Amino acid sequence: MTNPLPKPEQGHTYKWGELIPVNETNIHAVAYVPDKKLLTVVFRDGAQYRYDRVPLTEFAGLIQAPSKGKYFQTRIRNVYQWEKLN
Repeated sequence: MTNPLPKPEQGHTYKWGELIPVNETNIHAVAYVPDKKLLTVVFRDGAQYRYDRVPLTEFAGLIQAPSKGKYFQTRIRNVYQWEKLN
């Protein structure tokens, strides 16, 4: 699998675990730590959730999906164990 992190923008290269802004109505940003399979989702209302045991393929699918909100709702939310961080 190729690296799913977004291509560098304006001289910034994203690193694993760093929040990546997404252009979505309800989702503000996402971060992924591959060695721990942890996905963090930050919503526009400020709520932050961490999802455990999320495969890299799911993170890649989320990042590359035309509708990240729809992908999240159908493939991640209520599928993986989660914890509210704030």
